[in-house]
Amino acid sequence: MIVGDPDRFAVEFELDSNRMSEPDFFRWLWGRIRWWCGGQSVGIFEPQAQLIDAVVPMQFRLRRRGGGQGEGLIDEPAEVAFRTVMAAIYEDRGQTFEQMREEGASVGSVPVGPQVYEFDPWRLFLFEDETRGRLMWMSRDHYEFDALVPGVPLQEVWLRAGEFDEVQKRFLDEIAAAEREFTSRNGQ
Repeated sequence: MIVGDPDRFAVEFELDSNRMSEPDFFRWLWGRIRWWCGGQSVGIFEPQAQLIDAVVPMQFRLRRRGGGQGEGLIDEPAEVAFRTVMAAIYEDRGQTFEQMREEGASVGSVPVGPQVYEFDPWRLFLFEDETRGRLMWMSRDHYEFDALVPGVPLQEVWLRAGEFDEVQKRFLDEIAAAEREFTSRNGQ
């Protein structure tokens, strides 16, 4: 099933019907998942994924949302925005914990890729203000030590403000519906 517009942003997933029929396996939501970003597949779409590992961070992120993120970088050139986030969150320059926390505070909600195996090969950032969103992604094959490989462009797509969250919420609603169906079918 695909939720959203693959040419903009979408979540594609399948639940493993064999494992979903067994109560011990159901809670892990076995299946496969990937995102579609600007018409490109992002994610390892192979069977045997535990979708719960992607679902829980999405639920947490949606509960914690409170307006824009990375607003000061939304109009910057892609490479500048990417490098700024990478430096603030991931670069060790000998700064103290307090300095790291301050630097990361303004961009801490920008990384949006689930930190699970299926999305490990990518960095995914969302910059958003009141009217628009800018989803940016890069395969980890295209940067070395968190620096961009020269000549390899970042990928990006512009979205409506809130569109990314709307798609993720619809995906989570589909997962919840599957859980309700399973529970009613199995009397749990």
